[in-house]
Amino acid sequence: QIYNSELENEFDNFEDWLCIFSLHLGKANEDEDGNEDEHSVGKYKGSFYVYPTEEAGREPKVSQGIPRNRPIKVLVRVYIVKATNLSPADPNGKADPYVVVTVGKQQKDTKERYIPKQLHPVFGE
Repeated sequence: QIYNSELENEFDNFEDWLCIFSLHLGKANEDEDGNEDEHSVGKYKGSFYVYPTEEAGREPKVSQGIPRNRPIKVLVRVYIVKATNLSPADPNGKADPYVVVTVGKQQKDTKERYIPKQLHPVFGE
């Protein structure tokens, strides 16, 4: 089913599994009262889960339940639905947005599938 409006109203604001994270331009700072400063440029509504791609063999009983201090291989899935109120980047007052996701040293982008002349793109990636 395709919806023509925001999905929050249809699905109880996704409160069952999504959290809201502020997006900041530059380094985020707090004032003396613990409030975030004016560098907030938007919000990300989503959730993060980390699952190991492979389970290690049985560990000794002494260290059971204690996470190992070593890198583990994980699978990262990112779903980008849409962006709203993007800043114009073109002389015509529009933008040609695309998605860039960077995790560690790896980067993926959709430059070849950019959306021309749009400040409110629906990506569906």
